[in-house]
Amino acid sequence: MAAQGIGARVPRKEDARYLEGRGSFVSDMLLPGQSEVAFLRSPVAHGRVLRVAKPQGLESSVFIWDDLVGVKPITAASTLPGYKVSKHYPLAHGKVRFVGELIALVVAPSRAEAEDIAERIDIEIDELPAIIDAHAARANATSRVHDEWNDNLFLTLEYENGFEPRARDATVIVEREVTMARQAMVPLEGKASIGTSGRISSFFTPLRKCPI
Repeated sequence: MAAQGIGARVPRKEDARYLEGRGSFVSDMLLPGQSEVAFLRSPVAHGRVLRVAKPQGLESSVFIWDDLVGVKPITAASTLPGYKVSKHYPLAHGKVRFVGELIALVVAPSRAEAEDIAERIDIEIDELPAIIDAHAARANATSRVHDEWNDNLFLTLEYENGFEPRARDATVIVEREVTMARQAMVPLEGKASIGTSGRISSFFTPLRKCPI
């Protein structure tokens, strides 16, 4: 084991308070008039949201995309040629694209009440074929994740540096098609916030067990 650098045994200084029961988490905080949030998530991987009916008498506690006036979808732009921009809505807008996608947000005095109300929301989804294989997604242009695209390929990168002259002089040319594993960046650090302005402005980080 290295004494320093990669692989070094670095003493941890932050564990003692958790081992001794002195840890503090966001879910431990209680402010006057504080409310809890629960989410209704998509049970299907791909489908069109036909209807979201709020429980009668509890409409003011439930928020869907149409209620988020002034909120814009998240977009990630790029200067790479051919890059297709997609929109990610904080709450589902017309369509769900993965299991667990947020459809509705519920605010209530307690977590249990918020979850109970979320279970009473009536949703109707027209389920569409789920594309779970990258090769199938590339070959299938009829079932698209983003309807505004003409296929499911969001970016193609090609890099070549003097290949042709080297290929002409090569004794042997080997061609291979390589498939790599899918990658999803999931940082370990948790994030949460507690708003005090009375507005729902920070509900996009629902983790309840973030140390503070």
